[in-house]
Amino acid sequence: MINADTRYNLRKVIPVFREDLDFIVEKFYAHIRQFPEISQIFTGKAQIDALKKRQKQHWIKLFSCRFDDAYVNSAVRIGKIHFTQGVAPSLYVAGYNYFHCELVSALTRRKFNPRELSDVLTSVCRVISLDMDLSLSVYTQEYRDNQESGDRQEAGDRQEPEQNPAWVIE
Repeated sequence: MINADTRYNLRKVIPVFREDLDFIVEKFYAHIRQFPEISQIFTGKAQIDALKKRQKQHWIKLFSCRFDDAYVNSAVRIGKIHFTQGVAPSLYVAGYNYFHCELVSALTRRKFNPRELSDVLTSVCRVISLDMDLSLSVYTQEYRDNQESGDRQEAGDRQEPEQNPAWVIE
């Protein structure tokens, strides 16, 4: 549950995130561009630069804990864009995992006492899970809509992506 304690703990994350976010985003895009199934989605440097900027805005907004209609609409829109671009759910989750791990690494390098670190990491996990759930729920709805509209081939193509363990094992 995201409550006042979660919000309090996440206020401690914002300075760390602002300090490390550029590095995390650069590292993330360098990593995912190694994979042909993702690289083919990108149209060029200008698009990647725009995506990096939006990625930073998204994470800062997420950790600001304003879970209002604008946030929900943004999360749903992002999920639809990823679905439309053919990003498999497993790759989408892998992207969240990458950011989550990098943020955990950045936070553990800071001077938190053990209890405070535990509370901060728990809060980070909660908001990342919420964000991922909202975006991935779009996939479920889109699959249903595609199947109901008779567009089974398109939904089938996206429901059975090739599994690539390289996303989880480096």
